[in-house]
Amino acid sequence: MVETGTAPHRPSDSVHRGGFFLVACGLLMFLGASVSGARAEGTFGVQAPAGAFQPTLTIGVSHARLHLPEIEFTHLSEQVFDDTLFKFENHDGEVDGGRLDIAFDAFALRRGSWTEIVSIKGFYAALDSSNTLICDQAPVTTNCTYGPLVQDNPLIEDKKDSNDDMLQTAHRDVDHWGVALESRFILGDVEPGREPLFAAKAGLAYKAINQDNKVEGADIDVADDVFTYDESLDTSYWGAFIGLQKIWPVGAGFSVLVDGEVGLYYADTDYSGSFVASGTLPEDFANEQLSLEDQQVSAIGALRVEARKAFPRFTTALYGEAELYSYIPKMDYKDTEIDILPVTGFTPVTRIERGSAVAYSLGGRVSVPIGAAR
Repeated sequence: MVETGTAPHRPSDSVHRGGFFLVACGLLMFLGASVSGARAEGTFGVQAPAGAFQPTLTIGVSHARLHLPEIEFTHLSEQVFDDTLFKFENHDGEVDGGRLDIAFDAFALRRGSWTEIVSIKGFYAALDSSNTLICDQAPVTTNCTYGPLVQDNPLIEDKKDSNDDMLQTAHRDVDHWGVALESRFILGDVEPGREPLFAAKAGLAYKAINQDNKVEGADIDVADDVFTYDESLDTSYWGAFIGLQKIWPVGAGFSVLVDGEVGLYYADTDYSGSFVASGTLPEDFANEQLSLEDQQVSAIGALRVEARKAFPRFTTALYGEAELYSYIPKMDYKDTEIDILPVTGFTPVTRIERGSAVAYSLGGRVSVPIGAAR
């Protein structure tokens, strides 16, 4: 679907999404605390193990990295027949930043010989990076080529920077966040002052990877020949997961935790792109907008390893985590000119393809009981 009008770049989206994440976590934790209190009073008719479970708040901060599909918006074409020779990697896909994790163990239920611990979790990461490259026209029989996004008129040619080098800069601003409702199942009662050494878990989760991307180009020799491409690429994941958690005590209050999970998610992607070009000739000018959607199924797997130290009133940990997304949108931009004679190229229309992503984080966290044992 093609839309008219200008699709603005939204630099304040990170603030809005970060605020929404904090509000969502606050509401979920308030609900968990309310339910925890009601359960302690016997409102639901099923008591947590008496004198054992304590609601616990965990906060973690970490350095995060997310590896996304590359941006390949510009390409090198042959001058005579406009054949596409290869695509440039405008951005390598790696973004870095800070991440905040919050978890609240809200209440526990006794189910026969098993105990269920119900937790509410959330995370938010703000990530960005920039890449720069120069399209060097060697040999002179090639063109630095860019756009357009759509090809309504078969005689409209791709924009070219002939016989000059072009400086190209790409920037990515990414918000990665999510919330989850998780149940951990242990055999027997919760032991006062001790975490279970083994647990199975299951839950429901929502995750999002929201990208604001920009690619800009400028002729090094002709100041008027420039282009700007803005892109909003947002993907939401709704699904369920299962997993296992194991703790190995090593003495003196130290322990090692390994936590793994895998889930299946419905992924919904919205794309909005805006391409603006100007130059010294009338045919150098362009102003286009394009909107696309895509729905896929994604598997998401995660593995976390922690080195922990228990103190009388709190627990600290250093941890590393990796998370694999089997689906993330990869934009395949139009790079083939539809002219009177057919030419060779890779992509005749801009479209959403299937890619994958990997998220990493390395940091520390602290867990503090916030209520009396019950």
